[in-house]
Amino acid sequence: MLALRLICPAGLTPGLVEVLRNQPGATHLVHLPGAALEPPGDVLLADLARSAVSEIVDALRAVSRGG
Repeated sequence: MLALRLICPAGLTPGLVEVLRNQPGATHLVHLPGAALEPPGDVLLADLARSAVSEIVDALRAVSRGG
């Protein structure tokens, strides 16, 4: 397992959470609204199975780019 930590603008959070919830390789999802101070935003934490990391990161990038 690899630990993932994201700091994201609140507007992106729902899409990122949806990606993580729909990935069988992502577990132990934590959402801390408004927890990040610099840069300000939400904090998302998850554990990722090594075999799923590339697929999950690609899906998260697509959300952050508006795709």
